[in-house]
Amino acid sequence: MKKLYTLIILSILIIPSFAQDSTGFSISFQMGISFSNFVNRDPAFRNLYKPQQYIVHSVNIGTSYIDDAQTEPILGLDAEYHINAQQSVVLGFYLEAKGYNQHLDSCWTTAFGSFNELEFQRKINNDYLVIPLVYRRYFLKNRKLFLEAGFYGGIWLKSFIFEAEYLSILYEGESQPWKSYMYCFHEGIENHTTSFDYGLVLGAGYKYMLTNQLGINARLRYSYGLVKIDALNESTWEKIMPNFPSVYNLKNYYGISSDARNTSLSITIGISYKI
Repeated sequence: MKKLYTLIILSILIIPSFAQDSTGFSISFQMGISFSNFVNRDPAFRNLYKPQQYIVHSVNIGTSYIDDAQTEPILGLDAEYHINAQQSVVLGFYLEAKGYNQHLDSCWTTAFGSFNELEFQRKINNDYLVIPLVYRRYFLKNRKLFLEAGFYGGIWLKSFIFEAEYLSILYEGESQPWKSYMYCFHEGIENHTTSFDYGLVLGAGYKYMLTNQLGINARLRYSYGLVKIDALNESTWEKIMPNFPSVYNLKNYYGISSDARNTSLSITIGISYKI
């Protein structure tokens, strides 16, 4: 990966410059929102086992790329080197939260005649220092529109995990349901989450210069992670009760596929100053 970064930088720097008056550096302060989720994740299961009622049930928590997206603010800084009027290289530093926010509402009837209702939420929040490096190409005569592509590296800072569960069971012939509540909030355990994330970046935006030095911009950027976020486990299923061989748990830190990777779509606006 280091060789690939070096090759990209060298290939960009040897491009001849045709507009020397447009070269130089600019600094841009960016802020906005980020929509993140995990890709390459198998559906998760929530196993319910109440020994006193002899209830065993695995609820399939279906995953949705859009519905489970997590929305968080994003803040950062771009340093842009203008090769010429149409081309530049941009190095950024961003504080960005990635993860997902999963919800489930499910109802079912068991063979024992009970009616069950389950509400479940799991929220994973991984904070990163994200460092993107992209090549940017401006279009049209006024050079307001641009496309960009490159790579990013992400240094994991910390994690927060929140789970909430409400279970209601109404037995046949009874008037009042049996209910249980569960809430859990804790910090992620160090070394469980991969400490360094990296992936691909694609983006597009609009830049308008107010003066020769001061400008504003709006940008849409998509990133796709190439590293699985679970640092310890593989995507393996394990039995949780010997007497019930059909009930399994997914063995990993997040309760979804261990091959899950980060993905995010960010929308930012910024103010740039050309040095």
